[in-house]
Amino acid sequence: MQLNKAVTEMTPGHKGGRVTAKRILLIHSETSVQEVLHACLTYLGGWQVSNANSPLEGLYWAEQECPDAIVFDLSTSGMNWFTFLQRLRNHPTTCDIPVVLIAAEARWLNTAPLKHFQIAGVIDYSSQPAHLPQKIAILLNWANGEASIEASDSG
Repeated sequence: MQLNKAVTEMTPGHKGGRVTAKRILLIHSETSVQEVLHACLTYLGGWQVSNANSPLEGLYWAEQECPDAIVFDLSTSGMNWFTFLQRLRNHPTTCDIPVVLIAAEARWLNTAPLKHFQIAGVIDYSSQPAHLPQKIAILLNWANGEASIEASDSG
């Protein structure tokens, strides 16, 4: 599972003004939800998305590919999010990768561990998953990452 090169967004400070896509690692264990989120991030966000079906697989790919950000669904089975973040932050290759947590119900989270693990933010995607790319871009300060939300009834 190699992160492919794609052309969508200007990378700030890159020599020669080369155009490359932001690389996102999406960690989610439920296939149907993963497919919807992958499509939203790819087609609406314009990002290069790789999927991991478990936190352990996500840690492996994060170490190998060093994505621009990780989107981790809190409902993912296999390892709790606290353990995942501990391992991610304690590895020299992955310690600085921004993480966005997503959940169908994100209101119950305690902010202390989020601050401790330097989480960029938590997004409740249950009502409007199509807005996920825009919310992620805002949280990560990807000013040039204009995640466009297109009206479904335009045509």
